[in-house]
Amino acid sequence: MVALAASILGAVADTGADHRPSGRDPRELEIGDHVNLDELRAQLVAVVGHENVLNDPARLRPYGRQVGPYPIASPQIVVRPGTVDEVSRLTALVDHTPYGIVPYGNGLALTGRPAMDRPEVMVLDLSRLNAVRDIDEQNMTVTAEAGVLMAELERQVAARGFQVHTVAVPTEAATLGGVLSGVMGGGLPRDAASVGGLFASLMGLTVVLADGTQVALDGSGPSRPRKTPTIQDGDGPYLLPMFVGDGGSLGIKVQATLSLEPLAGVVTEQSWTLPSLASAYTAMARLTALREQPYAALTIEEISEADGDTAAWRFSCVVRASDRALLDQQLRQIEGVLAASGAHRSATGSEPTDAQSFERTEAERRQRYLSMPRATLAFIFGRGEFLAGYSRIREELTARIHDGDGAVRALRLFTNFSPHTRHAVFASIGILYDPSSKAEQHAAVELARRGYRLVAELGGYSEPHQGEAARSIASGWSQEYRRLVKSVKHALDPNGTLNPGLWWSE
Repeated sequence: MVALAASILGAVADTGADHRPSGRDPRELEIGDHVNLDELRAQLVAVVGHENVLNDPARLRPYGRQVGPYPIASPQIVVRPGTVDEVSRLTALVDHTPYGIVPYGNGLALTGRPAMDRPEVMVLDLSRLNAVRDIDEQNMTVTAEAGVLMAELERQVAARGFQVHTVAVPTEAATLGGVLSGVMGGGLPRDAASVGGLFASLMGLTVVLADGTQVALDGSGPSRPRKTPTIQDGDGPYLLPMFVGDGGSLGIKVQATLSLEPLAGVVTEQSWTLPSLASAYTAMARLTALREQPYAALTIEEISEADGDTAAWRFSCVVRASDRALLDQQLRQIEGVLAASGAHRSATGSEPTDAQSFERTEAERRQRYLSMPRATLAFIFGRGEFLAGYSRIREELTARIHDGDGAVRALRLFTNFSPHTRHAVFASIGILYDPSSKAEQHAAVELARRGYRLVAELGGYSEPHQGEAARSIASGWSQEYRRLVKSVKHALDPNGTLNPGLWWSE
């Protein structure tokens, strides 16, 4: 492992010279020095300007906000770079201080902020890096900076007649860099049932390492210029995946290129009702086993009675097609499979419409879903292991609520699941709580922690690679895998500057 770390370090040192900020300022602080915040702030201001260095408590407070019941943890200082070169200069500067850098997109951390192993924290807010740089219609790709909101990226490519596979969470709240860093597989698109994770669309990625080195992970550079990356794994060792789902702990994502596909001419969502988890799972399994998939997305959602018991399951299918005749054909095929599984057509559903009108309606619904006060437990199991894994987790959480004290007993569970291509199944269990009750918030966090530990124990995959979930993921690593990750981390970030303490605490 030491040899691996040394070889990676040597390679980075040899190839990064052309892209590293030139010359170290003699005023920069060495690791271990006592850092005067005013002195550090002056150096940061010299890079990005006074208005983009924040250390006033009122301006820092929004950066401590959380999605869900997790504790607020405001940073000591926030810096807002406006260019990739500024990101490089800032990381090179801070790498020589005891400060840790936490890359920040839009604050959509579903399992809380990363646990830090040092008191000094600087948030690197990338929201100013939000340009869509190129929509290449000939190669069918889009290149954008990491701070762009996924909704804005989607709007711009849709205006040119294309679709980009944005994530299922409300796209108005998620940035490109955020989902590539903090979510398994770079994020789960709305159509993950048919297209897989966002990583399947990721053609190229540019990152800034802890020492300020800029690396284009498609192998391009002065000696091999490219207009745009168009194929994965085209330049020898395929290093790009190492930076996906890393929580921003190996490199800071500054730009990415995604593949596009033609925008659907007509879209609809139709729903059916099934009486049990087993029947809903059987219907899903039958649909995903079809050779030609007639759906774009499938979601199975529990319908609960007033007492919290599950009464039935709603099975929703999103269908996209180039024209109405093909859409109707696909709907008939889905209807046949679901009818054979005992499903009954629901009154809910949408009239076929164009893709952009459909997306506006879906965005409103996803925003309502995100605004529900809950702790999120999101995970994936293989298709063959899902029912057993999900049932075990759901049963344990239900038992802990039933046997708990007043605050715990007040919690409620809300579940939905969907196929992740043909091979796996994604589930999200929302732990609903009263936001006015501190006791319920604490109980929801503890229940989510137990849920993520159980996912690891059962051999499942936690979706978020951030906050509380990251520590749970790392707790399930084998010793050999942990040593390998530590070696790579040390090679790329020897001072432990980027998101320190995300996966483990020394």
